Amino acid sequence: MRNRSSALSSVLVLAALGCGGSGDPRDSFVGQYNTTNVVTITGNGVTSSSTATDTMSITTSSTANKIVLPDKGCNLTATVTSDTSFTIDPIRCPPSQNGSCTQVLNVTQGSGSRSGTTLNITASGDAAETCGSQTTTFNFSLVTTATKV
Repeated sequence: MRNRSSALSSVLVLAALGCGGSGDPRDSFVGQYNTTNVVTITGNGVTSSSTATDTMSITTSSTANKIVLPDKGCNLTATVTSDTSFTIDPIRCPPSQNGSCTQVLNVTQGSGSRSGTTLNITASGDAAETCGSQTTTFNFSLVTTATKV
């Protein structure tokens, strides 16, 4: 009886600490994050970078092994490969307006990795902006460091 009681106590302690949770690796990514985002744009031989802070809320998708990384106007999805990593699914985002110009963003690749409460995300692709009859194309990369709140 003592061994059963000790074993049960161990299981309860592990459950309380968050070990042996639901078994769904997506759960380790779900939540609210504070983010620092560095975007680098290259076009017409010119490269520029900018840094911004924001918040992000990651949710599970109704599709198995998928999470949603919402973005303004384009909900990225990712395939969870383990409880510490995922790959971003390629997507062509819907056109968006920037004043009188139309922008189209294509995310071609990306990944994420988690260590403790820190999530590192990288993504890259290409984009086009059309203003009147002139279209400018460029490549972009995004590096995000996120801390779970």
